[in-house]
Amino acid sequence: MANEEKLSERKQLNYITPKPSPPGGNGVPLLREMLPSTFHCKVKILAWDEENDLSENRIDIRAGLLLISTKETHHTIDLTTCTISQFTHRQGFFPVQLSPYGKSPVTLGFFDKAQWSTFLERCQDIIGSAFNLDDFTPLATIGRGKFGKVSVSQRGNHLYAVKEVTLGTRKVVRHCQFERLILAKMTACDFIVGLEYAKHRGDKLYFIMEFCPGGDLFTALMQYPLTAEGVVFYSAEILLALQFLHSKYIIYRDLKPENILLDAEGHVKLADLGLAKVLGRGGRTSTLCGTEVYVAPETLGGNEYGLSADFWQFGCFVFELYTGHSPFYAKGRGKEENRAAILAGRYASPEGLPPDAGHLIKHLLKVDPRARLGGRPGENWATLRKHRFLREVDWAAAEDRRMEPPFQTVQPGADVLRNFDDEFVNETPRYESDEREEKLMADELLGFDFCEEWAAAAQLVSSRSGRTHGSTTAR
Repeated sequence: MANEEKLSERKQLNYITPKPSPPGGNGVPLLREMLPSTFHCKVKILAWDEENDLSENRIDIRAGLLLISTKETHHTIDLTTCTISQFTHRQGFFPVQLSPYGKSPVTLGFFDKAQWSTFLERCQDIIGSAFNLDDFTPLATIGRGKFGKVSVSQRGNHLYAVKEVTLGTRKVVRHCQFERLILAKMTACDFIVGLEYAKHRGDKLYFIMEFCPGGDLFTALMQYPLTAEGVVFYSAEILLALQFLHSKYIIYRDLKPENILLDAEGHVKLADLGLAKVLGRGGRTSTLCGTEVYVAPETLGGNEYGLSADFWQFGCFVFELYTGHSPFYAKGRGKEENRAAILAGRYASPEGLPPDAGHLIKHLLKVDPRARLGGRPGENWATLRKHRFLREVDWAAAEDRRMEPPFQTVQPGADVLRNFDDEFVNETPRYESDEREEKLMADELLGFDFCEEWAAAAQLVSSRSGRTHGSTTAR
């Protein structure tokens, strides 16, 4: 009886079929005053980590910022109250020249008149009605972590997952800035949780992302039996997520079922990119991070490593789909014993493991990353796609999300909170930002605010203009 009363008191939220809704609220003034007459801006030089240098000359207009990167320097132009400045006709192009605080103009790149006009027309609708955090009504808390909490919030007829992070040290701020930059790159991948908006308010940062009502894969696998076909399904979709990350030279470093969410249809969404890092082409890093029984051997002891570490974790993931645990987990075994097993590549294959799966796992869990499947010279995720374990996968169907998921953990009309812990769900949901701290680390957070629709408009210009011309050196 007590259990029935507890269930009846549990907060519920019926599933809402996501539909696009027009942005509401008062908005923010990004580019609101943009007219072909004057241009005001400010330049901020970011202290980028060398390992996060993409090592490409590029100009990106997105997230309310004009990001200019070269191999030597990185600059951010704040477009919060921008208008266009000075057009000088030159061989059919119009160079966009900025005059930071009245100093000498800086020629950043060239757009022809038609491209710039298209960009402005798109921005008028998008940025003029951009978002306000109060447009998102918190409905329930679904999780808490080291730096904050995650809530389900509603805006119009759409549900979002809102991660609230408390500002602390500058290291946390820097970490969040890089996470935001990486998340903004993920909107083109159907198998990674997409960032819709980001907002700095008071002493908090808010990541507003698509909501995945199916909960996490770890919990789902404890409730639903998984067939051999199901193992292949999840392996294929996670492979596509990691392949996309690696195409951007981003290492993930924290692959495990707890970090894989399920959408309403049962497809995977790789989440929690807090440990992801942009390495650049051929780049390496030496940070020891991740979950103990999943980390690759080369990450231990301060050694440098590259993208190949994700292939090791993919091997651990496939193994866990069959067994329910990492190959390097053993009940009662201590940290040093786990470390020794990882360094030796020592694990026990379970009885009944299909030979094709065993072959894949064995070659992914090679201690030497240069001998590891996918990490060997000339190999990548395309090599794994051809492995006999995945020979039945229709990759065109997989990429289009036309493969049938093994199960669905939520149905239209059902309670979407059933897949989340009661401990969090029954909390009173609210945003906890202290707006008296609005200027807290304001300089470090320049450019944090993000609107995916704004990024889409910028991408329109990028795709039409191709390579830009002109200097990217600030004076």
